[in-house]
Amino acid sequence: MDLDYKRYDFNSWYQVLLEKPSDSSGSGDSEMPDPAETPKDDPDFDPSNPKDMTRLAERLRKLTTVEFSYVMRPVAPPAVSISPISPPLIKSSDDPLAAPNAQGYAQQGYLDTAARHGMDIRYAWNFKGGHGKDIGFVDMEQGWNPNHEDLKSANLSSSCISGINRWYYNHGTKTLGCVMMLDNQRGGVGIAPACRGRMISVQRPNPSDPAKTIYNVPDTIVDAAKNMAYGDVLLLEIQSVDKGPVESLGIAYQSIRLATALGMVVVEAGGNNGGNMNDIRDGGKAVLDRTSVDFRDSGAIMVGACLSDTLARKPTSAHGNRVDVFAWGDKVATTRTSGDGDKGPPDAYATKTEEPFSETSAASAIIAGAALVVQGIAQANLGYRLSPKDVRAALTVGGTPSLNPGADQIGVLPNFRNIITNAFTPLTSDAFIRSSPTDAGVFNTTTTSANLTSSSPDIIIRQSPLSTPQTTLGPSSNTSTSMTLCQPLVQGRNHTIYARALNRGGIAVAANSLTVTFYHCPTSTLLLPSLWTRIGSTTFPTSITPNRTLSVSNALTWPASSIPDTDNGSKTFALIALLGSSAFPAPTPASLTVWSVWLDLLYTSNNFAARNYQLISRSTGSGGGKSSHSLSFLLPGRPDLAVPFTIETIGNLSVDSNVVLRLPLAIGDALGVQRRPEQVSGGVLSVPVKAVGVSAIGTGMLEKGLLEKCGAQVEVPESVFTASGVWEFAVRQVYLGKEVGRVCWRFGQEAVVS
Repeated sequence: MDLDYKRYDFNSWYQVLLEKPSDSSGSGDSEMPDPAETPKDDPDFDPSNPKDMTRLAERLRKLTTVEFSYVMRPVAPPAVSISPISPPLIKSSDDPLAAPNAQGYAQQGYLDTAARHGMDIRYAWNFKGGHGKDIGFVDMEQGWNPNHEDLKSANLSSSCISGINRWYYNHGTKTLGCVMMLDNQRGGVGIAPACRGRMISVQRPNPSDPAKTIYNVPDTIVDAAKNMAYGDVLLLEIQSVDKGPVESLGIAYQSIRLATALGMVVVEAGGNNGGNMNDIRDGGKAVLDRTSVDFRDSGAIMVGACLSDTLARKPTSAHGNRVDVFAWGDKVATTRTSGDGDKGPPDAYATKTEEPFSETSAASAIIAGAALVVQGIAQANLGYRLSPKDVRAALTVGGTPSLNPGADQIGVLPNFRNIITNAFTPLTSDAFIRSSPTDAGVFNTTTTSANLTSSSPDIIIRQSPLSTPQTTLGPSSNTSTSMTLCQPLVQGRNHTIYARALNRGGIAVAANSLTVTFYHCPTSTLLLPSLWTRIGSTTFPTSITPNRTLSVSNALTWPASSIPDTDNGSKTFALIALLGSSAFPAPTPASLTVWSVWLDLLYTSNNFAARNYQLISRSTGSGGGKSSHSLSFLLPGRPDLAVPFTIETIGNLSVDSNVVLRLPLAIGDALGVQRRPEQVSGGVLSVPVKAVGVSAIGTGMLEKGLLEKCGAQVEVPESVFTASGVWEFAVRQVYLGKEVGRVCWRFGQEAVVS
């Protein structure tokens, strides 16, 4: 922990000196700040004038030392204007808005079946936890009436977490109704009425004038995350100044990314400018276009809006390949209240035809309810909550497409009959391949994934086929966590590859329905998909039962002719395995070329595993009872961008071992490695590292597309090849504080299964 760290104060004002444009005449004072151009001294500058503030923000963004600059000011939420108050609806004995009419349609049609353009929420209510029980929900906007007769309960806090409840009360009340209307024979029923609801306002106290407030999005998101638990749902009922998604602003993106990284499920309104998010630029970068190298994924669930009658995209809805899901953007029945919260009937209701909720505000409120249902079912049936990305993925499983998906670009409408059938592990199957001996198939994106150690015990290469692989490698073999099942490759000989899988779901995987595809890759600290070469695919011949019992695949022959030599003829490289089925095909290397997509595979997929783990036998001794080994590996950079990486070594050898890391001199310089003249020879830098413990080699910018050959010289006592124990040495690569890959060598006895 950094004890000197201070949280950003988004409410502070700073004086900034703006530089004049470069003077082509070469005047010596051209780079000096011009006081006349600063807001403090410019007599024409008016901070209350939005145009002046916008121009100031634009000028600040042009400075190379400024990463983010935008104007924080109140913006109408992404919904229709506040409408006049009408008397509340006459209540019947059975939640009239939710009750189907004679034709089977309800005012709250978004609760209906997929055939009726709904999400089949009633089906979800048949399952334990399907009403969102005990899942935390925070609505982030400006104003609410939490005392509405169909909202007031112990499940909804009457006060804000922080911020001031003011303005747009009707909007906030409509949002809460979609999610939390009580099952009390009045009005309607919320999608997740048993969740625990709270509010947080973007209208923040103004330290310099208590009578006024400051509209502050990033500060509010950070404060919300601070007051939420893992798996809770945060709804962003806000949009950017130009009515686009709020994360198009870099500083808001950073706050959202922090919230999702901490495990909060963030639901974000796409906005109502009718624009294509693919065209949005932040600093000239296409940050919301998934096909762009500049794409940045906040982890939020991005929501578009449809016309309820046709499921066509609502013309005002933002769209693009960043949008994950959509819901109704018109005719949404829910609670409503007076515009200012204290005049007129406070307990009114919106119907399909009278003051309905609409736009991406309505759609995102509906999706927030859906996310709560997903988490409620997960917690009640699995015993744990899903990660933000798992919730986002679950909402798309078997979703209903829009009228014209290619043109609409608003994702899918969640379908809970399909979600429950296909997305929940106790109600379906969930086969996985382990990425390390301790991998349980469950990923938490707030911690380092086991994928990154590239030490799968379930990728096994043999010199000849096994007669009874299920017996030799299965649960009765007592080799579940063994890392020494692979045999060394022999020149000019066919070899056989097997995979093992387990099932953490509640239903068996049918025989021959699961496919495993193998790739080989040069020994490298980053297993970039561009380095993969396909070996082939095979299936699992028997049913994979739901009790996490090891199942072994059919044998896959790897012909001698397709086994490549490495530079030193040692035939050492990484093996990669991907599980897939007809319903959920495995990704291909071509689909993983975008850096963020590849990172998602590493951090969140239990259908991906790698074995970048080399078994080292005795070699020619170097004297003194030691065996010397020359190890080689590739050190890649990010393929699309020059970024900083950290390189470390991890030693788990005997204390009398000697290890020297060998790097091209240019790499050593890039990493900032301190050196003496005697450490450099022939353009290679030799760096002594610890035989036991972690050695930090350095941190620095690695060029775009870099792929450099590096090595290590390791001397270990001969005794390690006869003594029991695990003796290993690894090199790992770290990006933004998280490991993204490593290569590991193991020295000692090879406990090969015969």
